[in-house]
Amino acid sequence: MKRNYFLDVALLVVAVVCITTGIMLDFHLISGKGSGLGRLVKNWHIYAGYSMMAGITLHFLWHMSWIRNVTKRIYIENIKNK
Repeated sequence: MKRNYFLDVALLVVAVVCITTGIMLDFHLISGKGSGLGRLVKNWHIYAGYSMMAGITLHFLWHMSWIRNVTKRIYIENIKNK
């Protein structure tokens, strides 16, 4: 239970960073070219995306048995209702 909480909090933080930096880059509030702050924001955006990808993968792996059980239940109910 604790690991899910900490993973969810970490995913929320990197999602906020990714969304914020993505908006900054998309609306050209900060240029992602050159050096300095723009390059830093671009790097934060990239690595927040990588962190989200890893966290979501871990989240799915931790919940794989739940996903399987729900899928089986839905499949069995669909067969019974035919």
